[in-house]
Amino acid sequence: MSAAQLLNPKAESRRRGEALRVNINAGIGLQEVLRSNLGPMGTIKMLVSSRVTIEFGL
Repeated sequence: MSAAQLLNPKAESRRRGEALRVNINAGIGLQEVLRSNLGPMGTIKMLVSSRVTIEFGL
């Protein structure tokens, strides 16, 4: 048993909840970057050749 669990039995579930929140916020941030940079109006274009190689251009 960890020291945090001795002091607070709900510490593990709080850490899980905090990790989940951090991961969700990171995903939202990544979504915003991809939305603004990829696509026909974005600043980065994704090119797929006939050999199915993917290249990114600015």
